[in-house]
Amino acid sequence: MTINLKLAKLPYLSNCFLLVFFIFGILLINRHEMWLDETQPWLLARDSTSFPDLLYNKRYDGHPALWYSLLFMVTKFTLNLKALQILHIVLITGFVFIFLKSGFNLYFKILFCSGYYILYEYAAITRLYALELLLAGLACYVYTTRKKNFFLLLLLLFLLAQANLFGLIFSSGLLLLLLYEQDFISNKKSWLKYAGITAVLAGYGFAIYSMKPPPDDFFAAGWNFHWNLDLLKNLMGSIWHSFVPFPALYVEFWNTNFIRSPEIKTVLGLMVYVWTFTFFTKSPKILILYVFITVSTLLFFYLKYLGTTRHQGHLFIFFIFCLWLLPTPQNPFSPGYQRNYKPFIKLFSLYLILVVNVGAGFFAAAVDWVYPFAPNKQTAQFLENLPYSFNLVAENNFHPSPIAAYLNRKIYYANTQRFGSYYQTSYEENQKLTDYQTIQTGVVLTKKTNQVSVVILDKELRLNSNKNNKIKKIFKSDNTILGKPVYHLYLISL
Repeated sequence: MTINLKLAKLPYLSNCFLLVFFIFGILLINRHEMWLDETQPWLLARDSTSFPDLLYNKRYDGHPALWYSLLFMVTKFTLNLKALQILHIVLITGFVFIFLKSGFNLYFKILFCSGYYILYEYAAITRLYALELLLAGLACYVYTTRKKNFFLLLLLLFLLAQANLFGLIFSSGLLLLLLYEQDFISNKKSWLKYAGITAVLAGYGFAIYSMKPPPDDFFAAGWNFHWNLDLLKNLMGSIWHSFVPFPALYVEFWNTNFIRSPEIKTVLGLMVYVWTFTFFTKSPKILILYVFITVSTLLFFYLKYLGTTRHQGHLFIFFIFCLWLLPTPQNPFSPGYQRNYKPFIKLFSLYLILVVNVGAGFFAAAVDWVYPFAPNKQTAQFLENLPYSFNLVAENNFHPSPIAAYLNRKIYYANTQRFGSYYQTSYEENQKLTDYQTIQTGVVLTKKTNQVSVVILDKELRLNSNKNNKIKKIFKSDNTILGKPVYHLYLISL
C-alpha cells in the first residue's frame, strides 16, 4: 500500500494557502469561546476513569466512540483545554491538505476551503466533524487508487463510520459503490478481501450500536413516521440552507439564513437539489452514490432530527465529495476536463455558491472575532481570578458544563445533589429547579463545607437586601452570539 502525499508536490500557491489557513485557524480558535457541545467530549474523556467507563458515560451523546477515544488518549498527557482546539485545527488542516491534492482546479479548491463550513463551522467550532472530514477526504483520495490500496480504503471506511452518523452514511455509500464495481474480485487474496469487507460491516454494526441512546434520553427522542407537510417544507429548505449558508446580518447569526421565508427556502432548496443531479448525468454510478447518501441524510432529518447548519451542511459537503469522485474527464472543475465546451451557466452557478460561502465564512469569523460566541470562557476567567476558594454551584449540568472544562474542576449540580462536569440528556439529570432552590443548595453547601459558594444562574435574582445580606451578585456575563444563556453569579458568604 503506497500513497504519495509529499507536500513538496503541491503547487506553491497551495502550500501558501495551506500555511495561511493553519495560521488563521490558530488565531480564530484562540478568539473563539467554546460552548457546551464543544467541551462535552473533552469532559467525558477527562473525567472517565477507564475506556469502558468512557463508553458508558458517553451513551447519551448519540455519536460513535472515535472522537471520544482520541480525546481520552490526549487527556492522559495534558488537561490543558487548548489541546482540544489545537488537535481540532490540525485535523481540519489535514483535510485541507488532502483536498488540495484533489482533481479540482486550484480556484475551486481555494474557494471551497475558504467557505463557511471549512473555514468556520468545522474549524473555529471544535466538534467531531473535522475528524469526519479528514477521514472522508482520505477515503476519496485513496478511492482513486483502490486496486492498489484496497485494504487501506477498507480501514478508512471502518474508521469513517466511527466518526459520526454522516461518516457512517458516506462510508456505506462508498462501500456499496465498491461492491457495485467489484474491482476487488480476483483470484489473488479474494477471501482476505471479503474478510475485510465483513470487518467493515461489523464496524457499521458497532457504530450503530454505540449511537443508540438509552431509553430515558429526552433529546430528539422517538421517530417521526407520520406525514408532516411543515417538516417536509423545512426539509427542502435545509437543502438551500446547506448550499447557501449565508446568515442573517446581526450578531446572533449562528444557524440563521439571510432568506427567512420557509416557503421561499423550500422552493429554492428543491431547485438546488434538482440542479445538483445535472453534474452526474455522465457517471451513473456516482449519481447512484449521490442519491443514496443525500436521500439517507434527508430521511434522517425527516424521521429523527432536522438539525441545524452544521448537520444540514453535509448535503453540500457530500455533493462536493461526489464531484471529487468523478473521473477527471467528466469533472467540469478539473483541468483535465475533456469537452470542447463547458456548461457555463452550470459552472458559474456553483462558483457563485462557492463565493457566497466564502463571504459567509469570513462574515462568521469576523463576528466571532469581535463578539464572544458563548459566555463560558469569560465567566471562567472571572472565577479564576477570585482571590478566595469557593464551591461552584449550578442548577443542572447542561449550560454551565463548559465552565467546568475551562476551570478544570467540577461543579456541584443542585438537581442531582452531587459534583459533576459533563451533561447527560436524561430526564433524571435535567429536572428543573427554581432559582431560589438552587441558591438554597448553595447555602446548604456553604454551611456544610464551611467555604463560600458561587452560584451560577441564567437569570437575575431579585434580592431583598435586608433578608439576604449573605447573598451578593458579583458578576454578569456579556451578551453573546448564542444569545443565551447570560450568566449571573451570586456569592454566598459564611
